[in-house]
Amino acid sequence: MTKSDAVKTVCHIKYDHELTSLPEIRHRLLMTQKQLADLFGVTVDTVQAWENGRKNPSGTSKKLLEMLALDPKTTIRLLRKAA
Repeated sequence: MTKSDAVKTVCHIKYDHELTSLPEIRHRLLMTQKQLADLFGVTVDTVQAWENGRKNPSGTSKKLLEMLALDPKTTIRLLRKAA
């Protein structure tokens, strides 16, 4: 499977020079889809669409997801502070 095929099937986030799926990141952080949706200010439907490949995150959301994968504590703290 090529990189572009992987992105079409499931939202993948660049993490440590590898593509990591959004569900993997979310599960690693013990977050529900609702918790991630609330953190990002989107609906659960949007998170589900990102995870199953119906939609790709916007530029800002994608960068925030990359930050979440790299430094979850800081990213979560900053997103909560901004809300």
